[in-house]
Amino acid sequence: MSKRKEEEKRILAEMDEAMRELGGEIQEQTDEQPSAPSQKLYCRRCKTELTANGVCPVCGYRVYMPMDEQKRKKIRFIVATACIVGFLILFFLIK
Repeated sequence: MSKRKEEEKRILAEMDEAMRELGGEIQEQTDEQPSAPSQKLYCRRCKTELTANGVCPVCGYRVYMPMDEQKRKKIRFIVATACIVGFLILFFLIK
């Protein structure tokens, strides 16, 4: 099994554990069925239902939502570009 698949399974197990702590119901997933966003999440602090973006409307508590791969790649590209430009500027200043 690839490292990526193992990492995905570990993350899903951690998310299931967090859902149990929040009091939400957990549906078993198979590789054929994509996860359904119909699960209701509740705030850890005040136990109210969270909005779609994972923020409590009452106390403002935010649930961890992992970034999607496309956004992660975009951030990595921007940081790498900024580093390269910074090193080039330093190189020409020192020279």
